[in-house]
Amino acid sequence: MKEQVILRDGRSVLVRAAHAGDGTGVVKLMRSVADERGYTLFEPEEMDAKAEAIAARVGASDRDELRLIARCGDGDDDVIGDLSIGTKNFRRIAHVAKLGMEIRHDYRGVGLGDAMMRMALAWAKAHPRVARVELQVFADNVPAIALYRKHGFVQEGRRRYYMRMGDRYLDDLIMAAFVKTP
Repeated sequence: MKEQVILRDGRSVLVRAAHAGDGTGVVKLMRSVADERGYTLFEPEEMDAKAEAIAARVGASDRDELRLIARCGDGDDDVIGDLSIGTKNFRRIAHVAKLGMEIRHDYRGVGLGDAMMRMALAWAKAHPRVARVELQVFADNVPAIALYRKHGFVQEGRRRYYMRMGDRYLDDLIMAAFVKTP
């Protein structure tokens, strides 16, 4: 899976399945998004302890998992987007794929998330077992929620005070889309 994407601002990026050599770039992207102290489940310092394990898993996907990366060049600092989608091996939930995504701040709002979502949902539709894709999102992340709704996701639940950032508690939403009728 590979696609050259022209963003709304005219920049061109390559979105493709991750390779093992992309691990360092993915960790750098995740760290930069965490450094914003915004919409991540982890704190920047938590990345330090898990960086090696995360880097090792990049490119190690199997047929029940897809990891897409977006690149604006060939260096480790050029990974600008990361999306993972995959199922669990438990029979009762094998039809459910979980999705997560990070995009570098200077590439948000220009169509990269849209392109990556389109590719991930195409993978889910083609997967023999996947019927449902679900994700969680901070309840105040309006741009992300709009993107997910555009791709057919609906809110199924709200977890009140689910995340804590310092002394603030934030809600998150559970959203899901069906790619096949179960």
